[in-house]
Amino acid sequence: MGSEPRLFRIDPFKKVTRRVEEVDFAQLGFQERRDIQEWVASNPSILEEGLLVIAKEFSGFDKTRERADLVAVDKDGNVVVIELKRDDTGADAYWQAIKYASYFQRAKPEDIVEMLATHAKISEGEAAEMLKQHLDADDLSELNRDQRIILASHRFAPEVMSAVVWLNQKAATEDMISCVELVPYRDGEHDSLYIQASIVLPVSGVDIIGLGSVGSVRTPGTRQDDVTRFFKGVAATALRALPEELRPDKRSHWAGVGPVNRYYQIWYSTPPWGNQIMRYQLLLPKETRSAPYKVTMRFRCTKKEQTKRQRQNDEWLSEQQITALKENLAARQVHSSQRTLTDDDQNLLLDESRTGDALDQAFKDSVVEMVRHFIEAVTPVVYDVAQ
Repeated sequence: MGSEPRLFRIDPFKKVTRRVEEVDFAQLGFQERRDIQEWVASNPSILEEGLLVIAKEFSGFDKTRERADLVAVDKDGNVVVIELKRDDTGADAYWQAIKYASYFQRAKPEDIVEMLATHAKISEGEAAEMLKQHLDADDLSELNRDQRIILASHRFAPEVMSAVVWLNQKAATEDMISCVELVPYRDGEHDSLYIQASIVLPVSGVDIIGLGSVGSVRTPGTRQDDVTRFFKGVAATALRALPEELRPDKRSHWAGVGPVNRYYQIWYSTPPWGNQIMRYQLLLPKETRSAPYKVTMRFRCTKKEQTKRQRQNDEWLSEQQITALKENLAARQVHSSQRTLTDDDQNLLLDESRTGDALDQAFKDSVVEMVRHFIEAVTPVVYDVAQ
């Protein structure tokens, strides 16, 4: 049974369906740069939700005149290099994109801001604010924390698919490279054109090239996988159970990937809270693949950022207030026998953990209870100190 994508037009009155013809972009006279690139630039959700295009035909590299088709930033702050092919990728399409992604590894946040300002024809100040809004962040410290690649084409050569699966297995995030299939259709009867976009990697059961046989491999993603679904469900349930005056009003879009942990952030939209300044985090060790699962609820106060902001605006915490926060958390025994309070040059951290045999409903209920009680205990202490 074939697995090729098919598209049908429905006539609800005659109760019939008619198959719409799949065609090639070349057959329609469309070009990569003049057409496909413009469609994606105007609506990058064709490839993936949460992309902000910051450059088109970017050639601002210092030791090469090569041009990246499109460059974007995802909701995690990663730079995403988008390489577009028309109908066939050829065997080496991934290599071109890898080169471009490597050129961005040392790009600073201000470089990304300049790229967006140039692309959008706005000031760098406006570009910086646009990026902060895109990231749901108070600053751009997480910008270009890593680089990713999206390959988009009508068809992918098996050499490309095999290489992408292997590279993703070796990468820390397991979705370093995504392959998006863009299939054009023409409805001759109504003179209409359509594009069907499908993510073909990373998914499960993808055929890869092996030695004498064809195998398959599962390559889970990190954006809508089990960890993200678990954390989202925990946060939604726990926050609904909180009194309205204690309920955080901002959350992560998905479980990000840090050096050690998968993380999901919860915070308030007003000082002294902030995405990178003071927030709650749900943490799961990044390498966890099976039981036992240990989920940690963390309160994090980034002390240097707090005091830096306080010098500019007294809504943030001073060094004296941070010291008082630490003392109050200890004095009120908010760090119970299940919680640990640590303090270093950078952060004030309060942690509590739960373990479970699976990311199932029983474990979820346990983590929900932990999150609710944790926020009920800590948030009033923050309010008292900030007043």
